[in-house]
Amino acid sequence: MKPKWTIDELPDSDMTVMMRLPDKSEFPVWPGFHDGERWCSASAEEVEGPVLGWMTLEDAAKALDWIEP
Repeated sequence: MKPKWTIDELPDSDMTVMMRLPDKSEFPVWPGFHDGERWCSASAEEVEGPVLGWMTLEDAAKALDWIEP
């Protein structure tokens, strides 16, 4: 099954995930976490703008298998 972005729930607090940001962002896919109140990048900087979805790092790695070289 192809991994999908989670949009209707938050990850466990402080669990590192892959975030999907708006396409106009400099990096539309970026590692980060939700600290229980806000989204932060993996370097703990607050993320500006909406997070459109997230997936575990394991699922993000599996998603690469769906990309044909």
